[in-house]
Amino acid sequence: MRRFIQLLGALLLFLVIVSNVSLNNAYISSYEEASSMLFHTGLTDSSVLYERGTWSSVLPYVRYVKFDGGFAHFNSDGSVTPLLGHAASKEYARIYDVTVEGFRQRFVEVRKVVPEAIPIFELGVIDNVESVNYTQLNTYISGLSSWLGTYNTYGILTLNGEFNFPEDMDGWGYIKNIHGEWINSKVEPSAYVRIMKLAREVLDDGHIKNVLLATHVNLLRNIYTNGKWIEQDWLTEFRGIEEYYKGLSQADVLGFSFYFNSEELDMAWERVRLIRDAVGGEKPILFLEYGNRCWWEPHPICSAEFVNSSYNKLEQYKFVKGISWLLLPKYCGNDTFIAIARNAELWEGK
Repeated sequence: MRRFIQLLGALLLFLVIVSNVSLNNAYISSYEEASSMLFHTGLTDSSVLYERGTWSSVLPYVRYVKFDGGFAHFNSDGSVTPLLGHAASKEYARIYDVTVEGFRQRFVEVRKVVPEAIPIFELGVIDNVESVNYTQLNTYISGLSSWLGTYNTYGILTLNGEFNFPEDMDGWGYIKNIHGEWINSKVEPSAYVRIMKLAREVLDDGHIKNVLLATHVNLLRNIYTNGKWIEQDWLTEFRGIEEYYKGLSQADVLGFSFYFNSEELDMAWERVRLIRDAVGGEKPILFLEYGNRCWWEPHPICSAEFVNSSYNKLEQYKFVKGISWLLLPKYCGNDTFIAIARNAELWEGK
């Protein structure tokens, strides 16, 4: 009987060990989840909801939906207060709902048009980014994760968008902080590294795999320094980017804004690859805002040729897992949207 009890005890101990190993192996981190990403085409929620006629041929193939704007202040309880922000000038300032519930409601509206939408959440500027703590981030990210689970999908979260600039260059625009003061949108490298490390800890400690941590980086071919604009070498100069590498390394996904013309595509895509290599980790790439230079004078037309050339790059850059288009329709060719639709269908899920 004693021998039987000893054997039974050993068996129970073995089962406990196996169970623990199985549980540990069952957990898939957000980083591992990102490594298996498939390619999708994306749009902004504004394009999906308010430009349906323009994008009607593309909408059946859209999966990523990037929610516009997003300026916020983290409160002590982990909730956020949406703030007034803008891209270029204060008269165009707007407030977007970037609360946990606000994003859910916006997602529900988008899914009426894009049933398989995968949301990309962006807190474009966080006015108290230097003081946000682990508990605040944990509350916010866990809140997103909770409702995403009810829809059986995942989301992508960026903390600060187009935040990176050289030491002597300001950001693209301004927001009103919680005190009503206009502040610059630039984030200092030390602050960015700190908040990204905290977010990484939140995801890993909480075994959260349905929220992927992403970046939203300026590629900065042109920078303003010493009172003038200069061009950086495509493949060797990364001022305003390399200072943030330690923060980028915490992400599951590297996201970029991309606004270049057809003749620049080769160098611009290669610039992205070099940044990815420098950061390390073989991370998937998403173009969170993609288009030609149609936004700026002389407003070149975004053509079907540009679209086709862009998607053709995927043959060489297989780690690119998403192109989310942001275009001015009045500066697009008649066949531009058909070209996007055809390529989106061709590359979907690859």
